[in-house]
Amino acid sequence: MDAREIWIRLNVVSRLPVNKAIKVVEYLQSLTQLNRKVLLECGLSEQQSHQFMRLQANCVKSTLKWLDKNESSLLTISDSDYPLLLKQISSPPLFAFCCR
Repeated sequence: MDAREIWIRLNVVSRLPVNKAIKVVEYLQSLTQLNRKVLLECGLSEQQSHQFMRLQANCVKSTLKWLDKNESSLLTISDSDYPLLLKQISSPPLFAFCCR
């Protein structure tokens, strides 16, 4: 699973602190196989891991396809270009869609 898919899936996970989301992305990118046990090991709760896995593959695929088709990208909160002021709000979005 690539980083973009992980970020998209994490976006539907409730009560996920930003610092934990970043660690989860880093951890999951290094794995070749993903299942609920792995999600629990990286710190997600049972409910959060269910939310992560529940997001339908066609939703993820269509988002990735849209990104590729429109030469767009995800600007994630861990990117250096992510707006500083946006990071400072109480619940900053994990990512923003950037279009060219």
